[in-house]
Amino acid sequence: MANVLLILGGDSDQAARIGGYISEQGYAACHLTAWDDLLGQVPAEGVLLIDLDTVATSGRSLDELKRRHPRLVVLTASDQPFHPHLSQALQRHVFAMLGKPIDPEELLFWLRSANRAGKSTPKADNDFANS
Repeated sequence: MANVLLILGGDSDQAARIGGYISEQGYAACHLTAWDDLLGQVPAEGVLLIDLDTVATSGRSLDELKRRHPRLVVLTASDQPFHPHLSQALQRHVFAMLGKPIDPEELLFWLRSANRAGKSTPKADNDFANS
C-alpha cells in the first residue's frame, strides 16, 4: 500500500503539522479542502483522512467513494463522538475514527495499521470468484 495520506478538510495549519510529522516517518500528505478536490487525487491505494467537522459528508458520498476505490482506507476525525446521519456508512467504510485534536502518534499507528491491513486485502471483490 502506498504511503500517501490525503487529508480532506480541516485547516491548513493542522494539515501542515500532520504532514510535517508523518513525512518524518516516510509518509507523504496532500491537503484537500472539498470533495470536488478529491476526485482527481484518489490513488488506487492509500489512506484518506476526512475531517467530519469541516467537510459536509453524507453516507452516499462515502458509499460512492468506497465503490469507486475499494482499496482506499478511510479514517475520520471529529470533535463529536457520534454522527447519527453517518452511522451506517461509518460502520461499513471507516477503518478508524480519531478524536480532535489529532494526536500524531495515534494517526501514525492507524497509518501503519492501514498499510498492514491493505497488504492482506484482495484487490477487488471478484478476485475470489476467479480462483
